[in-house]
Amino acid sequence: MWCCWTDRRYLGRGQTQGQLSTASGVSVRTIRGLERGEILTPQLATLQQLALALRLGPQAQAEFMHAWSTPRGVGLDQLLVDPSSSRSSS
Repeated sequence: MWCCWTDRRYLGRGQTQGQLSTASGVSVRTIRGLERGEILTPQLATLQQLALALRLGPQAQAEFMHAWSTPRGVGLDQLLVDPSSSRSSS
C-alpha cells in the first residue's frame, strides 16, 4: 500500500491539482474528492487516466489500482505510500 500520493506523486513533481487535471482529463473537483476521501469508489477509467498522467510504471500502476480494492473510508492521500518512506528505521 502507498501513502501521500498527493505530495509525492504530483506535488513532488511540481504539479498542481490543475496541472494534473489538465494532464489527465480528470476534473480538479474529482481529484480533490479523491484526496479528501469524498469519492470512495472512483471509476476505473478515472484511475487509469490519473496513472497515465502521473507516468507510473507498470508495477506502480498495478499498485495504484490495487490500492482502490482496500476498504473504503480513507482518502487517496492515505491509501498510497511511497514504499521507501514507509519503512521503519529502527
